[in-house]
Amino acid sequence: NDPQAGVSGAAFFVSEEGHFVTAAHVLDPPAAGQFSLTVYGDQNSTVSLRFEVVERDDAHDLALCKIMDFAGFLKLGPKFKTDVLQITSEPPAVGQFVLVSGFPLGSWKPAVQMGMIAATETVSPSVAGVPAGTRPLLQIDVAGNKGNSGGPVVSLRTGKVVDVIIQFVPAPIYVAEGVQINVQLAQNSGIMVAAPADWIRALLEKHSVAKKKS
Repeated sequence: NDPQAGVSGAAFFVSEEGHFVTAAHVLDPPAAGQFSLTVYGDQNSTVSLRFEVVERDDAHDLALCKIMDFAGFLKLGPKFKTDVLQITSEPPAVGQFVLVSGFPLGSWKPAVQMGMIAATETVSPSVAGVPAGTRPLLQIDVAGNKGNSGGPVVSLRTGKVVDVIIQFVPAPIYVAEGVQINVQLAQNSGIMVAAPADWIRALLEKHSVAKKKS
């Protein structure tokens, strides 16, 4: 999450070497020509880290990235957490309780929301931007906003990542103007769409990214 650069999104570490996963669409080229990631630590401390894009998979709206000076980051000490999340190999289930982490509306502090997997297939034509197809996408019944993209969806039971948020789905509402209802606005639909764990694992395996040790 780097609001100063005009980009708001989330990410999570997937290796002990500084690899992390986010949504591809949050990686629009920055004005400065360099990517940076803001990591939040204890006592409102932050650090901005440069990173490289290992692969931007636009077909699945996923990206694998790596902190450029991860050894230097580790030297900053324990106030900056470097928890590495494991990717589940279990199939998703409707009704499964999950936690969603991200920066909704560009908030400066990470927010954690609780919900469940609402559907394990998405066939709505309103879901755009994923050329690989909509059917494998999961629906999460958590109210999403810009800034949630790239955030992990973690199983409450196992603590493993079951998918990653790539889009929230707005829903139209109408308000009365005189006797006619003709002013269309946008509201949150209460649904976020997520890329399944299979897609994440395939990206990591392609680049031989090591799993966290049990």
